[in-house]
Amino acid sequence: MLIRPAIIDENFLNQSERNDIRTKVLALKDRWKVVIPSNPTNNEYILGSMLPAGMYSKSFNKTEIPESNSIMLQHFSGVYEKLKSKLAEYYQRPVNYHPSLQLPGFHIFSNTKDTTTSYNRVNFHKDAFAELSDYIPVGRIASIIVPIELPAAGGSLVFNETRSIGDRRVVSMETDKTFLYLPGMMAIWSGRLMHSIGPFSLEAGEYRITLQMHVNLTRSQGTVFW
Repeated sequence: MLIRPAIIDENFLNQSERNDIRTKVLALKDRWKVVIPSNPTNNEYILGSMLPAGMYSKSFNKTEIPESNSIMLQHFSGVYEKLKSKLAEYYQRPVNYHPSLQLPGFHIFSNTKDTTTSYNRVNFHKDAFAELSDYIPVGRIASIIVPIELPAAGGSLVFNETRSIGDRRVVSMETDKTFLYLPGMMAIWSGRLMHSIGPFSLEAGEYRITLQMHVNLTRSQGTVFW
């Protein structure tokens, strides 16, 4: 079943919880993995990073998972428990993490310029993980996001149910659809849905921070990973 973007909980994290998470994410800046470099030559001044790198990232290193999970648990154990409880309620079955898979992490965009700058790259893709079957039986994959901080101009997902993989970097005004984010919401979409980060702008000093994860769902349980 192809799930279009939908809201699980409009107010999963309140302002106080998001502020606490933001502070911790910024304090761990030395552990960010740069996945989208800024490129001033092309007037691209926004830096994209992950904390830590998720399985679908070229920066992902499975040998780092034990140390990474230990650090993430030290700082975000409360939100991990809340995530597990909410998703178990949503799926009506047990939901757990896996000791050999990365805990949910953060996608962080920062402005490297002292004025407003825009991010206009699109990269339509599906979420599938060839190595996942080495750890657990693979069922249906869903993608989950919780926006922690959005720029004043907002943030979104763009998706397309009919787009082919061959035109993944081309915008289609006729068929692409937009799903708007709200801070603190929990949203879901199918891993088989072609999707991309929606274009956005950052003013000087602004961040776009999202908590992200995937769920592998079988009849008996859900397994959350990043």
